Amino acid sequence: MDSRSDLTGKKVVVGMTGRMDSAMAAFLLKKQGMQVIGLSIVTVSEDIVEKDKYLPACHINDLDQVQKLCKFLNIPFYATNARPRFEEEVLDKLVSNKLLGKANSSCFDCARARMKILHSKMEELGADFIATGHYAKVRINLRSKNYYLCSSGEESSDQSFLLAGTPNYVLEKLLLPLGELSKKEVLKYVKHFALPVANSIPLDGFCFQSRKASKKVIGDRVPKSLKRPGNAINVETGTTIGEHEGMANHYITEKEPFLKGASHIDKELEVVAFDYPTASLLIGRPSRLKFSGVQLSRLNTMEGLDRSRPMQCFVKFKYSKKFSKADLFFKNNESAFLEFHEPVYPLVENESIVLYESASNNSKVVGWGLLGVRGDFELLNRVESFEDEEVDEDQPKAAPTLFRF
Repeated sequence: MDSRSDLTGKKVVVGMTGRMDSAMAAFLLKKQGMQVIGLSIVTVSEDIVEKDKYLPACHINDLDQVQKLCKFLNIPFYATNARPRFEEEVLDKLVSNKLLGKANSSCFDCARARMKILHSKMEELGADFIATGHYAKVRINLRSKNYYLCSSGEESSDQSFLLAGTPNYVLEKLLLPLGELSKKEVLKYVKHFALPVANSIPLDGFCFQSRKASKKVIGDRVPKSLKRPGNAINVETGTTIGEHEGMANHYITEKEPFLKGASHIDKELEVVAFDYPTASLLIGRPSRLKFSGVQLSRLNTMEGLDRSRPMQCFVKFKYSKKFSKADLFFKNNESAFLEFHEPVYPLVENESIVLYESASNNSKVVGWGLLGVRGDFELLNRVESFEDEEVDEDQPKAAPTLFRF
Protein backbone atom coordinates (compact mmCIF):
# COMPACT_ATOMS: atom_id res chain seq x y z
CA MET A 1 0.00 0.00 0.00
CA ASP A 2 1.24 3.50 -0.82
CA SER A 3 2.09 5.40 2.37
CA ARG A 4 0.11 8.34 0.97
CA SER A 5 -3.21 6.48 0.99
CA ASP A 6 -4.11 7.82 4.43
CA LEU A 7 -2.45 11.07 5.47
CA THR A 8 -4.68 11.84 8.45
CA GLY A 9 -2.60 12.71 11.49
CA LYS A 10 0.70 12.50 9.59
CA LYS A 11 3.20 15.33 10.05
CA VAL A 12 4.31 17.34 7.00
CA VAL A 13 6.86 20.17 6.59
CA VAL A 14 5.68 22.68 3.98
CA GLY A 15 8.13 25.02 2.28
CA MET A 16 6.58 28.47 2.83
CA THR A 17 7.36 31.66 0.90
CA GLY A 18 4.38 33.62 2.17
CA ARG A 19 2.88 33.76 -1.32
CA MET A 20 -0.27 32.11 -2.59
CA ASP A 21 1.03 28.77 -3.90
CA SER A 22 2.74 27.56 -0.75
CA ALA A 23 -0.05 29.07 1.39
CA MET A 24 -2.70 27.07 -0.48
CA ALA A 25 -0.57 23.91 -0.26
CA ALA A 26 -0.40 24.25 3.55
CA PHE A 27 -4.10 25.10 3.75
CA LEU A 28 -5.16 22.03 1.73
CA LEU A 29 -2.94 19.63 3.67
CA LYS A 30 -4.29 20.92 6.97
CA LYS A 31 -7.83 20.41 5.63
CA GLN A 32 -6.87 16.78 4.94
CA GLY A 33 -6.15 16.32 8.63
CA MET A 34 -2.36 16.51 8.52
CA GLN A 35 -0.17 18.12 11.18
CA VAL A 36 1.36 20.94 9.12
CA ILE A 37 4.64 22.71 9.93
CA GLY A 38 5.57 25.86 8.00
CA LEU A 39 9.25 26.23 7.07
CA SER A 40 10.82 29.20 5.28
CA ILE A 41 14.17 28.66 3.55
CA VAL A 42 16.10 31.93 3.43
CA THR A 43 18.53 31.91 0.50
CA VAL A 44 19.44 35.52 -0.31
CA SER A 45 19.12 39.06 0.99
CA GLU A 46 17.78 42.03 -0.96
CA ASP A 47 21.24 43.50 -1.55
CA ILE A 48 22.16 40.68 -3.95
CA VAL A 49 20.50 42.65 -6.77
CA GLU A 50 20.10 46.33 -7.64
CA LYS A 51 16.28 46.28 -7.71
CA ASP A 52 13.71 44.09 -5.97
CA LYS A 53 12.18 43.00 -9.28
CA TYR A 54 15.41 41.12 -10.05
CA LEU A 55 15.24 38.99 -6.90
CA PRO A 56 14.73 35.22 -7.34
CA ALA A 57 11.07 34.22 -7.57
CA CYS A 58 11.41 32.05 -4.45
CA HIS A 59 12.90 34.88 -2.36
CA ILE A 60 11.09 35.55 0.91
CA ASN A 61 10.39 39.25 1.30
CA ASP A 62 9.22 39.28 4.89
CA LEU A 63 9.57 36.49 7.44
CA ASP A 64 7.15 38.28 9.77
CA GLN A 65 4.51 38.08 7.06
CA VAL A 66 5.09 34.32 6.67
CA GLN A 67 4.82 33.92 10.42
CA LYS A 68 1.54 35.86 10.32
CA LEU A 69 0.24 33.49 7.63
CA CYS A 70 1.21 30.44 9.70
CA LYS A 71 -0.54 31.92 12.72
CA PHE A 72 -3.65 32.42 10.57
CA LEU A 73 -3.46 28.74 9.56
CA ASN A 74 -2.76 27.78 13.18
CA ILE A 75 0.43 25.91 12.34
CA PRO A 76 3.95 26.18 13.84
CA PHE A 77 6.53 28.20 11.92
CA TYR A 78 10.28 27.76 11.49
CA ALA A 79 12.91 29.46 9.33
CA THR A 80 16.31 28.20 8.28
CA ASN A 81 19.28 30.14 6.93
CA ALA A 82 20.39 28.48 3.69
CA ARG A 83 22.47 31.39 2.37
CA PRO A 84 25.83 29.54 2.52
CA ARG A 85 24.38 26.55 0.70
CA PHE A 86 22.66 28.75 -1.90
CA GLU A 87 25.94 30.61 -2.43
CA GLU A 88 27.80 27.36 -3.08
CA GLU A 89 25.22 25.34 -5.02
CA VAL A 90 23.49 28.11 -6.98
CA LEU A 91 25.40 31.38 -7.18
CA ASP A 92 28.86 29.84 -7.64
CA LYS A 93 27.48 27.73 -10.49
CA LEU A 94 25.76 30.78 -11.98
CA VAL A 95 29.00 32.76 -12.02
CA SER A 96 30.94 29.81 -13.43
CA ASN A 97 28.41 29.34 -16.23
CA LYS A 98 28.45 33.07 -16.99
CA LEU A 99 32.23 33.08 -17.29
CA LEU A 100 32.19 30.03 -19.55
CA GLY A 101 29.33 31.24 -21.74
CA LYS A 102 27.09 28.39 -20.64
CA ALA A 103 23.38 28.41 -19.91
CA ASN A 104 21.96 29.69 -16.63
CA SER A 105 20.64 26.76 -14.61
CA SER A 106 20.12 28.62 -11.32
CA CYS A 107 16.38 27.82 -10.98
CA PHE A 108 17.01 24.08 -11.40
CA ASP A 109 19.96 24.13 -8.98
CA CYS A 110 17.89 26.10 -6.47
CA ALA A 111 14.89 23.75 -6.66
CA ARG A 112 17.06 20.68 -6.06
CA ALA A 113 18.84 22.31 -3.14
CA ARG A 114 15.51 23.32 -1.56
CA MET A 115 14.11 19.81 -1.87
CA LYS A 116 17.12 18.36 -0.06
CA ILE A 117 16.94 21.02 2.65
CA LEU A 118 13.25 20.30 3.21
CA HIS A 119 13.97 16.58 3.45
CA SER A 120 16.74 17.20 5.99
CA LYS A 121 14.48 19.43 8.11
CA MET A 122 11.71 16.82 7.90
CA GLU A 123 14.03 14.32 9.58
CA GLU A 124 15.15 16.85 12.22
CA LEU A 125 11.54 17.71 13.08
CA GLY A 126 10.38 14.10 13.14
CA ALA A 127 7.91 14.62 10.31
CA ASP A 128 6.63 12.06 7.81
CA PHE A 129 6.49 14.14 4.61
CA ILE A 130 7.53 17.37 2.92
CA ALA A 131 5.41 19.51 0.60
CA THR A 132 5.67 22.54 -1.68
CA GLY A 133 3.35 24.68 -3.79
CA HIS A 134 4.75 23.45 -7.13
CA TYR A 135 2.25 22.56 -9.84
CA ALA A 136 3.24 18.94 -10.51
CA LYS A 137 2.44 15.43 -9.29
CA VAL A 138 4.24 12.52 -7.65
CA ARG A 139 3.17 8.99 -8.55
CA ILE A 140 4.30 5.50 -7.50
CA ASN A 141 4.95 2.39 -9.59
CA LEU A 142 3.16 -0.22 -7.51
CA ARG A 143 5.36 -3.02 -8.88
CA SER A 144 8.78 -1.49 -8.33
CA LYS A 145 7.72 0.86 -5.49
CA ASN A 146 9.71 3.61 -7.23
CA TYR A 147 8.31 7.14 -7.30
CA TYR A 148 8.29 9.45 -10.31
CA LEU A 149 7.12 12.91 -11.34
CA CYS A 150 4.23 13.79 -13.65
CA SER A 151 3.31 17.11 -15.19
CA SER A 152 0.32 18.91 -13.71
CA GLY A 153 -3.23 18.65 -14.97
CA GLU A 154 -3.09 22.20 -16.34
CA GLU A 155 -0.44 22.94 -18.97
CA SER A 156 0.07 26.68 -18.43
CA SER A 157 0.73 26.19 -14.70
CA ASP A 158 2.97 23.12 -14.92
CA GLN A 159 6.26 23.25 -12.97
CA SER A 160 7.28 19.60 -13.17
CA PHE A 161 10.39 20.56 -15.19
CA LEU A 162 11.78 22.44 -12.17
CA LEU A 163 11.60 19.33 -10.00
CA ALA A 164 13.07 16.92 -12.56
CA GLY A 165 16.11 15.21 -11.11
CA THR A 166 14.72 15.11 -7.58
CA PRO A 167 16.11 11.85 -6.13
CA ASN A 168 13.76 8.97 -5.41
CA TYR A 169 14.31 9.15 -1.65
CA VAL A 170 12.97 12.72 -1.70
CA LEU A 171 10.08 11.95 -4.09
CA GLU A 172 8.99 9.19 -1.71
CA LYS A 173 8.32 11.85 0.93
CA LEU A 174 7.14 14.69 -1.33
CA LEU A 175 3.50 15.84 -1.44
CA LEU A 176 2.35 18.26 -4.16
CA PRO A 177 -1.25 19.21 -3.33
CA LEU A 178 -1.59 21.70 -6.24
CA GLY A 179 -0.96 19.12 -8.97
CA GLU A 180 -4.59 19.05 -10.11
CA LEU A 181 -5.10 22.83 -9.89
CA SER A 182 -4.22 25.84 -12.03
CA LYS A 183 -2.82 29.13 -10.81
CA LYS A 184 -6.15 30.81 -11.62
CA GLU A 185 -8.00 28.33 -9.43
CA VAL A 186 -5.54 28.76 -6.58
CA LEU A 187 -5.88 32.55 -6.76
CA LYS A 188 -9.67 32.20 -6.59
CA TYR A 189 -9.47 29.92 -3.52
CA VAL A 190 -6.93 32.16 -1.79
CA LYS A 191 -9.33 35.09 -2.14
CA HIS A 192 -12.32 32.99 -1.08
CA PHE A 193 -10.66 31.84 2.14
CA ALA A 194 -9.03 35.26 2.71
CA LEU A 195 -5.54 33.86 3.18
CA PRO A 196 -3.14 36.69 4.14
CA VAL A 197 -0.54 36.14 1.40
CA ALA A 198 2.26 38.37 0.13
CA ASN A 199 2.34 39.80 -3.37
CA SER A 200 4.17 37.75 -5.98
CA ILE A 201 7.51 39.06 -7.23
CA PRO A 202 7.34 40.17 -10.87
CA LEU A 203 9.45 37.72 -12.84
CA ASP A 204 12.21 38.83 -15.19
CA GLY A 205 12.24 35.55 -17.10
CA PHE A 206 14.10 32.84 -15.22
CA CYS A 207 16.04 34.02 -12.18
CA PHE A 208 19.19 36.03 -13.04
CA GLN A 209 18.49 35.66 -16.76
CA SER A 210 18.84 39.27 -17.89
CA ARG A 211 22.03 41.34 -17.79
CA LYS A 212 20.52 43.71 -15.22
CA ALA A 213 19.34 40.88 -12.97
CA SER A 214 22.77 39.23 -12.79
CA LYS A 215 24.91 42.41 -12.97
CA LYS A 216 25.49 42.77 -9.22
CA VAL A 217 25.95 39.03 -8.65
CA ILE A 218 28.68 39.02 -11.30
CA GLY A 219 30.16 42.34 -10.17
CA ASP A 220 30.53 41.21 -6.55
CA ARG A 221 32.03 37.80 -7.35
CA VAL A 222 34.18 38.11 -10.46
CA PRO A 223 37.60 39.78 -10.15
CA LYS A 224 38.54 42.46 -12.66
CA SER A 225 41.20 40.20 -14.17
CA LEU A 226 38.44 37.90 -15.44
CA LYS A 227 36.28 40.70 -16.80
CA ARG A 228 38.19 40.99 -20.03
CA PRO A 229 36.74 43.67 -22.31
CA GLY A 230 36.79 43.03 -26.03
CA ASN A 231 35.09 43.49 -29.35
CA ALA A 232 31.63 42.47 -30.42
CA ILE A 233 31.72 40.95 -33.89
CA ASN A 234 28.89 40.48 -36.34
CA VAL A 235 29.69 36.95 -37.56
CA GLU A 236 27.35 37.37 -40.52
CA THR A 237 29.47 40.17 -41.99
CA GLY A 238 32.76 39.69 -40.13
CA THR A 239 32.71 43.31 -38.93
CA THR A 240 33.30 44.76 -35.47
CA ILE A 241 30.16 46.55 -34.27
CA GLY A 242 31.19 47.72 -30.80
CA GLU A 243 32.98 46.88 -27.56
CA HIS A 244 31.81 44.90 -24.54
CA GLU A 245 32.97 45.34 -20.94
CA GLY A 246 33.26 41.64 -20.18
CA MET A 247 31.56 38.56 -21.60
CA ALA A 248 30.28 37.53 -18.16
CA ASN A 249 27.84 40.44 -18.44
CA HIS A 250 26.16 38.78 -21.43
CA TYR A 251 24.40 35.53 -22.25
CA ILE A 252 23.72 33.42 -25.31
CA THR A 253 20.44 34.46 -27.05
CA GLU A 254 20.72 38.03 -25.68
CA LYS A 255 19.22 40.51 -28.12
CA GLU A 256 20.45 44.09 -28.47
CA PRO A 257 23.32 43.67 -25.97
CA PHE A 258 24.69 46.84 -24.43
CA LEU A 259 27.87 47.73 -26.30
CA LYS A 260 30.21 50.72 -26.20
CA GLY A 261 30.50 52.56 -29.48
CA ALA A 262 27.69 50.65 -31.18
CA SER A 263 25.50 52.93 -33.25
CA HIS A 264 22.95 50.32 -34.28
CA ILE A 265 22.49 46.59 -33.80
CA ASP A 266 20.11 44.70 -36.04
CA LYS A 267 17.19 43.51 -33.89
CA GLU A 268 17.24 40.23 -35.80
CA LEU A 269 20.67 39.41 -34.34
CA GLU A 270 21.61 38.05 -30.93
CA VAL A 271 24.60 36.77 -28.97
CA VAL A 272 25.39 33.32 -30.39
CA ALA A 273 28.82 32.49 -28.89
CA PHE A 274 31.84 33.66 -26.88
CA ASP A 275 35.32 33.50 -28.40
CA TYR A 276 37.64 33.33 -25.39
CA PRO A 277 41.05 33.43 -27.09
CA THR A 278 40.20 36.85 -28.56
CA ALA A 279 37.72 37.91 -25.84
CA SER A 280 35.16 38.50 -28.59
CA LEU A 281 31.41 38.53 -28.25
CA LEU A 282 29.91 36.94 -31.36
CA ILE A 283 26.64 38.33 -32.67
CA GLY A 284 24.68 36.44 -35.31
CA ARG A 285 21.36 35.17 -36.54
CA PRO A 286 19.23 32.94 -34.27
CA SER A 287 19.53 30.15 -36.86
CA ARG A 288 23.08 29.58 -35.57
CA LEU A 289 21.51 28.18 -32.38
CA LYS A 290 19.04 25.95 -34.19
CA PHE A 291 19.95 22.25 -34.39
CA SER A 292 18.34 18.87 -34.89
CA GLY A 293 20.71 16.88 -32.70
CA VAL A 294 22.52 17.19 -29.40
CA GLN A 295 24.58 15.13 -26.99
CA LEU A 296 23.36 14.91 -23.40
CA SER A 297 25.54 14.70 -20.32
CA ARG A 298 24.65 14.06 -16.67
CA LEU A 299 21.61 12.15 -17.88
CA ASN A 300 19.41 11.32 -14.92
CA THR A 301 16.45 9.00 -15.60
CA MET A 302 13.58 7.75 -13.50
CA GLU A 303 14.17 4.56 -11.56
CA GLY A 304 13.48 1.41 -13.57
CA LEU A 305 13.55 3.04 -17.03
CA ASP A 306 14.57 0.58 -19.79
CA ARG A 307 17.79 2.00 -21.25
CA SER A 308 18.66 -1.05 -23.34
CA ARG A 309 17.10 0.42 -26.49
CA PRO A 310 16.23 3.84 -27.98
CA MET A 311 12.96 5.49 -27.04
CA GLN A 312 10.78 8.31 -28.25
CA CYS A 313 10.31 11.18 -25.83
CA PHE A 314 9.12 14.77 -25.63
CA VAL A 315 11.44 17.54 -24.49
CA LYS A 316 10.76 20.75 -22.59
CA PHE A 317 13.06 23.76 -22.26
CA LYS A 318 12.83 26.64 -19.82
CA TYR A 319 12.26 29.02 -22.75
CA SER A 320 8.97 27.41 -23.77
CA LYS A 321 6.15 25.33 -22.37
CA LYS A 322 5.79 23.56 -25.71
CA PHE A 323 7.03 20.00 -26.20
CA SER A 324 9.62 19.05 -28.82
CA LYS A 325 9.41 15.48 -30.12
CA ALA A 326 12.70 13.56 -30.17
CA ASP A 327 14.31 10.12 -30.28
CA LEU A 328 16.61 9.30 -27.38
CA PHE A 329 19.62 7.00 -27.88
CA PHE A 330 21.26 5.89 -24.64
CA LYS A 331 25.04 5.66 -24.18
CA ASN A 332 27.24 4.85 -21.20
CA ASN A 333 28.40 7.14 -18.38
CA GLU A 334 25.17 9.11 -17.98
CA SER A 335 25.23 10.28 -21.60
CA ALA A 336 22.92 10.01 -24.60
CA PHE A 337 22.06 11.44 -28.02
CA LEU A 338 18.86 13.30 -28.81
CA GLU A 339 17.59 13.59 -32.37
CA PHE A 340 14.69 16.04 -32.72
CA HIS A 341 12.01 15.41 -35.30
CA GLU A 342 12.16 19.12 -36.16
CA PRO A 343 15.15 21.45 -35.62
CA VAL A 344 14.96 23.23 -32.26
CA TYR A 345 15.89 26.78 -31.21
CA PRO A 346 17.66 27.71 -29.02
CA LEU A 347 20.03 24.92 -28.04
CA VAL A 348 22.59 26.41 -25.64
CA GLU A 349 25.47 24.47 -24.12
CA ASN A 350 24.85 23.32 -20.56
CA GLU A 351 21.12 24.09 -20.79
CA SER A 352 18.94 21.86 -18.61
CA ILE A 353 16.24 19.96 -20.49
CA VAL A 354 13.53 17.64 -19.22
CA LEU A 355 12.32 14.48 -20.95
CA TYR A 356 8.66 13.43 -20.86
CA GLU A 357 6.89 10.25 -21.90
CA SER A 358 4.17 12.09 -23.84
CA ALA A 359 3.19 15.60 -24.95
CA SER A 360 0.13 15.92 -22.74
CA ASN A 361 -1.04 16.88 -19.30
CA ASN A 362 -0.24 14.37 -16.55
CA SER A 363 2.76 13.13 -18.54
CA LYS A 364 5.45 11.10 -16.81
CA VAL A 365 8.87 12.76 -16.40
CA VAL A 366 11.37 10.16 -17.60
CA GLY A 367 14.56 12.15 -17.08
CA TRP A 368 16.62 15.30 -17.42
CA GLY A 369 20.08 16.18 -18.70
CA LEU A 370 22.45 18.92 -19.80
CA LEU A 371 23.01 19.89 -23.43
CA GLY A 372 26.49 19.29 -24.81
CA VAL A 373 27.74 19.18 -28.40
CA ARG A 374 25.05 20.35 -30.81
CA GLY A 375 24.68 19.68 -34.50
CA ASP A 376 23.10 17.55 -37.17
CA PHE A 377 24.07 13.89 -36.97
CA GLU A 378 23.18 10.72 -38.80
CA LEU A 379 22.51 7.26 -37.48
CA LEU A 380 24.90 4.75 -39.05
CA ASN A 381 24.18 1.13 -39.81
CA ARG A 382 26.39 -0.72 -37.33
CA VAL A 383 26.59 -3.90 -39.38
CA GLU A 384 27.38 -2.20 -42.69
CA SER A 385 29.90 0.13 -41.05
CA PHE A 386 31.69 -2.83 -39.52
CA GLU A 387 31.67 -4.94 -42.69
CA ASP A 388 32.99 -2.04 -44.82
CA GLU A 389 36.06 -1.63 -42.63
CA GLU A 390 39.27 -3.38 -43.64
CA VAL A 391 40.07 -5.85 -40.90
CA ASP A 392 43.63 -6.12 -39.63
CA GLU A 393 43.91 -9.47 -37.83
CA ASP A 394 46.77 -8.15 -35.69
CA GLN A 395 44.77 -5.17 -34.40
CA PRO A 396 41.86 -5.24 -31.94
CA LYS A 397 38.48 -4.62 -33.56
CA ALA A 398 37.03 -1.21 -32.78
CA ALA A 399 33.34 -0.86 -32.06
CA PRO A 400 31.38 0.76 -34.92
CA THR A 401 30.34 4.38 -34.48
CA LEU A 402 26.65 4.94 -33.80
CA PHE A 403 26.50 8.62 -34.71
CA ARG A 404 28.37 11.00 -36.94
CA PHE A 405 28.16 14.77 -36.51
